[in-house]
Amino acid sequence: MLSAIKRLPRSIFTKLLIVILVAGVCLNFTLGAFFHHVYRKVTNSPLKRNLAQYIQLLVEDMGSPPDLEKALGLASEAGLVVWYQGPQKQWSTIRRPAPEIGWEDRRSFRSGAAAIRHARHHGNFYVRYEEKDERFTFRLANPDIEAEDVFKGGLFILVALSLTLGVVFFFVRRILRPVDNLTQGVHRVAAGQLDHRVPETGVDEFAQLARAFNHMTAQIKSSLESREQLLLDVSHELRSPITRMRVALEFLTESKSRTSLAEDIGVLDELVGQILEGARLHHQAGQLKLAPLDLAAAIRSAAEGFSGRRPGIEVDIPAGDWSVTADGAKVQRVLSNLLDNALKYSRHESGAVRVELLGCKNGVEIRIVDQGVGIPAGDLEHILEPFYRVDKSRTKATGGYGLGLSLCHTIMQAHRGRIAITSKVGQGTRVTLFFPEAEQVGAGG
Repeated sequence: MLSAIKRLPRSIFTKLLIVILVAGVCLNFTLGAFFHHVYRKVTNSPLKRNLAQYIQLLVEDMGSPPDLEKALGLASEAGLVVWYQGPQKQWSTIRRPAPEIGWEDRRSFRSGAAAIRHARHHGNFYVRYEEKDERFTFRLANPDIEAEDVFKGGLFILVALSLTLGVVFFFVRRILRPVDNLTQGVHRVAAGQLDHRVPETGVDEFAQLARAFNHMTAQIKSSLESREQLLLDVSHELRSPITRMRVALEFLTESKSRTSLAEDIGVLDELVGQILEGARLHHQAGQLKLAPLDLAAAIRSAAEGFSGRRPGIEVDIPAGDWSVTADGAKVQRVLSNLLDNALKYSRHESGAVRVELLGCKNGVEIRIVDQGVGIPAGDLEHILEPFYRVDKSRTKATGGYGLGLSLCHTIMQAHRGRIAITSKVGQGTRVTLFFPEAEQVGAGG
């Protein structure tokens, strides 16, 4: 959940949502400015005429010279405030002086002999009427807006905005759902589930991408099956001449050449055997022989096979039931390969190889930790590939064919499990084997 929240600001969904919101704000602003401009153009002249007539009537009702009592009556009836300045006197309908607005900066329009200006100041609407040496300032009444009306209006805007965002969210998620399907498909195919297919609904670009992805996955599966079948066929064909060479070798007299030839035939036989076993696991014919397996007993058995080899093996297995559903022979092969590697690349003076068995979410983990030479970071991502070796010289002194870890990886995948390797040069390596719960293995087998 936390990682998903961290990825949210960088996701396509968030970017698309922001683009939609910004576009909506800009569109509303542009339309609002346009209609405001049109409104001013259309209503400016009639508004000025109506305002001039209204102010003219007010001035006429106050008499000539203007009478304060009449002004107080008009102010009370219409909700006005009036300030008057004349050659002989000045007065106002309230005791406060007229506000300083800066009328000289306001444009005026004529109504007969009078000049009229209007302005907004601190939320109120003011009109200045000037004729000869008389000056009237009016503060017109504001609309009577109740606090409840403001609250209802704000609540309506909030609900409308929330509904709009909800609809946008729904449709954006629906549009981007194929991206989630493709992401899940990539992860499953990367985990070896080449039978997985993503939905191809629709006719848009995402549907085309889904079809291309499924076609690519099918092609990869077909290519891998062809390769595995080729390996099976070649390995089977190689077994016969190797067997004949072994038989022919028995008729040769003991000599240095015979010993060397026997060693080479043994290396070739072992190499063919590893290739054949790996190919069988990928092939339909190479089904696992699943049965209940006590991992604790399997670890102890594998460790006993290396007794006496330095720097030794320490086994840490808590009490409990450590049974899983697995192919016992295949698991023994994995443990033997990994323990052999851990001992081979450990120093005699370093600590013993440590094997731990512990429970985890949805399964069990085996950890094999050594304090050996370690693996360079650049090699870790390729270490599980067939025929890949950290030592590129491929001499007999370093041993192996680059198939051991690849075979372990294949066996763990066949069990619906996984193998993970972390390492630091000069500090050692940790290999983690994950075995899923029995139900998951049975479903996968």
